[in-house]
Amino acid sequence: MQLHLDQRTELAYQALLLLEGSGPDYVTGSDLADRLQITPDYLTKVVAPLSRAGWVVSTTGPSGGYRLSANLEELCILDLVEAVEGRVDRERCMHGDSRNPAPELCTLHEPWVRARDALLAELEETPIAVAGLSSPTKGE
Repeated sequence: MQLHLDQRTELAYQALLLLEGSGPDYVTGSDLADRLQITPDYLTKVVAPLSRAGWVVSTTGPSGGYRLSANLEELCILDLVEAVEGRVDRERCMHGDSRNPAPELCTLHEPWVRARDALLAELEETPIAVAGLSSPTKGE
């Protein structure tokens, strides 16, 4: 069993923290990409879901870049995961899937549901800003 987040989710998280630290100023794409140790092209893929969610604004031109437009204390880790990776499937059992469920519930169904619900509750209760207090950004 693997529980992991996509690399883009981790990078998006780090980008939010970096932008929060820059205050109201725009951070250039090249500076943000350098600080995240990724290419500017990949940065656009990382920041795109954050822009779609309305959390980051971007502008072009010599004084352009990215700026945080959301309060990270009001957003939770689950918001971030779903913004980048899509809605969490709360119906799927560990055997079968929502389109082709197993004919009978497996013996691990109830513990799996409790564990999944506990994980999602923790992610939902943890603001992005609070989670960032103990998580250094890449390269620091």
